[in-house]
Amino acid sequence: MKKIIPSLGKIALLSATMLLASASLAYAIEPGMDCPSTAVAGHHFEISVYGSCLDPDVIAFDGQTEYVPYYIEMENAIEYDSEEIEDSEPEDMFNTHEFTIRANHPGKLLLTASYYEQYYDEEDDYWYYSYEGDESDWVVTRIVNVKGTVKFNPGKGHLSSAKKSRHVSANAKVGTLPKPTRSGHRFLGWYTKSSGGSKISSSSKVHFSGPTKTYYAHWR
Repeated sequence: MKKIIPSLGKIALLSATMLLASASLAYAIEPGMDCPSTAVAGHHFEISVYGSCLDPDVIAFDGQTEYVPYYIEMENAIEYDSEEIEDSEPEDMFNTHEFTIRANHPGKLLLTASYYEQYYDEEDDYWYYSYEGDESDWVVTRIVNVKGTVKFNPGKGHLSSAKKSRHVSANAKVGTLPKPTRSGHRFLGWYTKSSGGSKISSSSKVHFSGPTKTYYAHWR
């Protein structure tokens, strides 16, 4: 199945020498996706997707083939914080497209951007692209390590603000535990509940049920 896309700009008439020189500058970038390697659950972060031609108005020649980002898939409970690009028309996605999203839960977030092949027909002055059902001509994937926030609640004790929280990967060890103080009381350790619960150690793994996990100081 083929779909016609209106020409993205007036075609520049260049000599073969100029064509090769311009093409090497304008089309050297492969389709891709930029995103951070780590993020924090419940917080926003930016990603961008781009096709193999960043400025289609600079040059277009007969038979030119580019890959146009068409849609992006996100797992691990993603919310769109701004413009949603799924099912966007290719001409809307041709240049670099940046947007902000939020991961709701800690874990490995898989981002998959799919692209369709597009080529220019000088005689018709059109960009054409074709697709076969859900088949994509080019796929780019990225994995973001979404960390959760571990909070330490000292109760009636004292703990500096800098030590009250940290970002930890899902199912990773909690790490060195802070030591709160409380006048006239002895610190018994950190527990999974404010009353009762299980005592943790620095080697305890953090299992998140949401973006945060709280541990409570017990006193005697």
